[in-house]
Amino acid sequence: MSIIFVNFIIISNILLCLLYIFTSNLFVLTLDKLFLRLQMLSYHLYHSIFCILSINSELNFNFTIHFIYFIFLHLIFNVLILWKMICFYTEIAKILTRFSTIFSLFVLTFVNSLLVIYQFLCYTKYNYNKIGGIIIGKTTMKDIADALNISRVTVSKAFNNQMGVSDSLRELIFEKARELGYTKLPYQVAEPPERGEHTISLVVSRPDSALFWTNIIHRMAQELSKYSINLLYTYVPSSRTKEFSLPSVLTNGNVDGIIVVNVYDADILDMVNRLSLPKVFLDSNPSIHNRDLTGDLILIEGFCTEQEITQLLISDGHTKIGFLGDIGYARTNLERYKGFCSCMEKYHIPVQSKYCLTKNIDIYSYDRELSAFLNSLTEWPTAFVCVSDYVAHFVQSYIDNNSQRLPHPVVLTGFDNSGEYTNVSGHIITANVPTSLLGKRLAMQLLFRTEHPDAPYELTFLSPSIIIPNNRINKRN
Repeated sequence: MSIIFVNFIIISNILLCLLYIFTSNLFVLTLDKLFLRLQMLSYHLYHSIFCILSINSELNFNFTIHFIYFIFLHLIFNVLILWKMICFYTEIAKILTRFSTIFSLFVLTFVNSLLVIYQFLCYTKYNYNKIGGIIIGKTTMKDIADALNISRVTVSKAFNNQMGVSDSLRELIFEKARELGYTKLPYQVAEPPERGEHTISLVVSRPDSALFWTNIIHRMAQELSKYSINLLYTYVPSSRTKEFSLPSVLTNGNVDGIIVVNVYDADILDMVNRLSLPKVFLDSNPSIHNRDLTGDLILIEGFCTEQEITQLLISDGHTKIGFLGDIGYARTNLERYKGFCSCMEKYHIPVQSKYCLTKNIDIYSYDRELSAFLNSLTEWPTAFVCVSDYVAHFVQSYIDNNSQRLPHPVVLTGFDNSGEYTNVSGHIITANVPTSLLGKRLAMQLLFRTEHPDAPYELTFLSPSIIIPNNRINKRN
């Protein structure tokens, strides 16, 4: 509506300019009258230019300077009218005869001023909240929601890192919030501050990591690059040997902080933990207590999520349910197992150890260990809760290759929603971990830690959403 109003003003001013030109004989005007006409013409042209520029939100247009100059032009124009009235029409009779003309011009100028101010405020209300450093009103989450044509609840979920908002929409909400000058942005989406070039060490195990991990790392590097921070890969083994020592890059002062990803060996984690650098850990070994860590810990929430996944199986009629996954490998694995057990206990269903494989398993031995366990089964459950999609895809491969051993269909669930395992992707209940957002969250957490080294260490849980396929098997006995 405001754009239509602006167009009306522009057209009216163009018509006024033409009216001034073609209704006056410029060749016989005295110099003072010509001067007045030119002043009026320039005023209306500037008025039109201002309105045109205000339509295009993509232009780098300093509204404050132009708006102040525009108001100043209005004042000068009115002063010129009064001055010319006094100087050139000193006789009372002439003043009275010219009064109607002067009054009309004054009213026209005054009304035009009100129209422009109204249009200016309408435009800034819907498009800009910060004009040349001057705040016009206070932006709310509703303003952001209205600008994107989404609900206020969606904006609130994005700011509070709740599930139900896609990564792309979350980024769009943050961008719009910055554009509108929203002052309560979470620190992780604030504008990058100016800083010199720094280097962060990414301590990782298994350089041939799955797509799940590479997506996290890629997004992390992308975010840090905005702050002129280099991400240096530092590889450590999956398990510590007697000869192992930390890479020199971690101890010689060449890095400004550390992010630890997919490292689960307790001894190696302890060595990294003793370093005095700012640190952020993604997951940890179950044997390491939170209070022993000298850095922030970010975890993918698993207890409640696995409870809900198990409850879905029980609501479908499953009572013979097993759990597959090394619960001593990672804290998130242990939390998922506890969530599974908690749900089974809630419905008074015993957890049968013969259906569960929870012992220590080398990351490269899962295929062999799972095959051996499944071969040993004399009685099959109707469902397996797998600690990850990685585990589920091995189980599905076994089922596909040994269907004759199964007395009935077996339902699988996973965790992570890693699309690279095509035999289970889109076919099983799983938890969707937003890897892109997780990578950005790790980067921003380390920035916070480097800027606030004395702040209390933080334990953060990221809640995944649950994905349910349409073809899941119901009512197994």
